[in-house]
Amino acid sequence: MDIVTVASYIIVAFFVITIIGVIVGGKTFGGVIGGGIVTIIVIAIILTIFAVVIPKLQAEKDHKASLIKEKEKQELVESLSIEEKKSKDSNFIRFRNKCNKQVDLTIHYLNTLGEWKTEGIWSFDKDQVSYLSSNENRLQTNNSILFYHISGDGISFNGSHRFSQYGDIYYMKKVSDNYDTTEWSYSCE
Repeated sequence: MDIVTVASYIIVAFFVITIIGVIVGGKTFGGVIGGGIVTIIVIAIILTIFAVVIPKLQAEKDHKASLIKEKEKQELVESLSIEEKKSKDSNFIRFRNKCNKQVDLTIHYLNTLGEWKTEGIWSFDKDQVSYLSSNENRLQTNNSILFYHISGDGISFNGSHRFSQYGDIYYMKKVSDNYDTTEWSYSCE
């Protein structure tokens, strides 16, 4: 409540109580003074309520509201952390060798910093599945497209996209991740 509203209530209360005091005390000088004393006491009570009780109630209400906001904020942070973890897990790059022999893999992908990188070579045994990593860090992308090159004994692999790494040229095939898992497989067939 603002000060103008409080002052308005006090003025109205003063007149009402003065009228009641005059009615109760009579129209004599003593009755008017008795009504005035009653008026002063009632105004003091009203001022105490406005000065002490109402701010205390407002402070309790504000405190409860801040606790609720803090709890909602914490729940939001926790839910974002869970979603972020799910998102990060789903963006790690994983490969499955469905070939009946060992293959060597090299990839070209867009990392989470927005840089195109050519990484490899990883060796995969028959039916092996693994996340790809470099320097003990899993490779991660937010892009649904990556390129790969497979090599190995007796494997003929012809990709149409040319990338190089450390002076070696790789002709890679493009793969699109339509399921947001950043996982794909290769079969020798």
